[in-house]
Amino acid sequence: MSKPIETSNPFWWMALDIYGQDKEGTAYIFPWKQAANGKWQMQNKFAGRGVRVMELTFGTYLPVNEKVYVIDFGARLFVGAFMLEFTWDHFREPSNVAGEEDTQLNWKRLHIGPNLLGAKSKEVELYGIVGGSVMGLAGLDGLWAFDVGVQARAYPFRPFMFYGSTLVSFFEKGPPLFDLLFQTGVSFGPVDLRVGLRALKQEPEQSFVGPAATLAVRL
Repeated sequence: MSKPIETSNPFWWMALDIYGQDKEGTAYIFPWKQAANGKWQMQNKFAGRGVRVMELTFGTYLPVNEKVYVIDFGARLFVGAFMLEFTWDHFREPSNVAGEEDTQLNWKRLHIGPNLLGAKSKEVELYGIVGGSVMGLAGLDGLWAFDVGVQARAYPFRPFMFYGSTLVSFFEKGPPLFDLLFQTGVSFGPVDLRVGLRALKQEPEQSFVGPAATLAVRL
């Protein structure tokens, strides 16, 4: 067992298992125990839930108004009240010309932001995020953007959960791009399974709307 972390200022952390043995969700835990010397020590386990350090997500997105296929990957690091995330979306548009390669586009994003609610609402996480992204065709230089948005997760009662996010990317050229996602699903232990609707809109350019599915694993 690793040596406990000692601190004089304990704070809430995120839970690995949202529901544990309870019917209602508890996204926050207080994994600390006060030692005889007055110092607070972080325990590896707390009420069987454990501390969430990372989250990995794998998903797919199928716009119904365009012949485009999208897969996405995300990695998130949780440190106290802050989240650092990296996401990668890979777009593929099949070619209509025989022998011609499919068009491929990559969208990579890096964001950071605080949990705005903290432990004030135990069933809800709400993050305000800022960061940057780059989008471009495979093998070519991409366009850089400044990103700002919010993410929300809710665990009202076993085993259901809800996820929503709104992100706006302001590119160095062209109009801003809005990325809207809403999903509902189930949470079992450290795993969430979500399905819902995603929309990408960039006026007056082409927009995508369609179903999106995500597998999230907390570590």
